[in-house]
Amino acid sequence: LKMAVFVDIMGGMSSFVKPKALNKGDAVGIVAPSDAVERKWVQQGVRKLKEWGLRAKLGKHLYSIVGDFAAGTPDERKEDIMRMIDDPEVKVIWAAEGGYAATEVLPLFSKEVVGKLRQNPKWFIGYSDVCVLLNALTSFKIVNIHGPNLTGLAEKDVRSQEWVRRMLFGET
Repeated sequence: LKMAVFVDIMGGMSSFVKPKALNKGDAVGIVAPSDAVERKWVQQGVRKLKEWGLRAKLGKHLYSIVGDFAAGTPDERKEDIMRMIDDPEVKVIWAAEGGYAATEVLPLFSKEVVGKLRQNPKWFIGYSDVCVLLNALTSFKIVNIHGPNLTGLAEKDVRSQEWVRRMLFGET
């Protein structure tokens, strides 16, 4: 219900905004909006990004664990996402992992934050329960990618890896 009201408040959004294609050397912000992640899986994903010529910026709370599953408190996870939104070097915000705690960071996408993203769009990538964030961005007419979380990127088949890379670099 809050989301429907928010879209009404935004009004006037007539067209989708699409982030610019990446260039070699661009930065990718890695965040954990939900479940905790293992360092080795993130490192494998970061190695793949480096193969593509990209730099990784890790969220401050990326390796935090609260309870038995969450990657930090909701406020810590929101802080990491907001830092990546505010960082002019970051062109992509990539979810390290999915999980049902992603709904706890959904309130981050206020009218002000959505306005920032519409003015300076960034790619958001992830899947599983991260799709709740992607759906919100889509409702605000911000293009994003429902694709592999970073922790699984290195294990995807080459075709899937190339699909994501080509999309990000504007080759498709």
